Amino acid sequence: MLTTPWFNAAGAARRLRVCLCGLLLGFAGCAPALQETAPAVLPAADTATQTVAEKIAATSRALEQTAEPSRQAKLLLSLALLHTHPDNPAPDYARALHCLRRYAVIDPQAGSSEPIRRLSALLAALTEKTEQVAQLAEENHRLAAERQALEGKAQELERSNRSMKAVIEKLKNLDIRLERRRNRLE
Repeated sequence: MLTTPWFNAAGAARRLRVCLCGLLLGFAGCAPALQETAPAVLPAADTATQTVAEKIAATSRALEQTAEPSRQAKLLLSLALLHTHPDNPAPDYARALHCLRRYAVIDPQAGSSEPIRRLSALLAALTEKTEQVAQLAEENHRLAAERQALEGKAQELERSNRSMKAVIEKLKNLDIRLERRRNRLE
């Protein structure tokens, strides 16, 4: 029984291939479930040559024109993904979060799924951090302007200080000359 081709050295490679095929088939069975939660639904246009901004505009127009809830849900999910797309030069995480929340309202079952909840949490954190960065950039700009004003004031005070030092030096020299004259007169 242990001498069959399945259990010899050549059979080990065969067993490995069978296991790998089984794993691939198992993963392939998961793929449709992932595609159902995150469909890429875009209007019928040449999506290969469109920029992300054009895709966002086309998807937004299609969303405004449709009244079917299932199509709206798919378009909202696509819009959320487009707003966060890596090729998007100006990603809008707040708008993506808004679209994702509308998607969850229209399709509560899909909206409460693990990937959607995780994406919503990430977008909420990213939106908060983006707002903090904007506030810090504004604060940085304000502080830079204040620093520039203070540097101008410091330069003005430095010039004033140099002129006062020059006046003080002249007064010292005058005092020394006056003291010498007084000593000569006595």
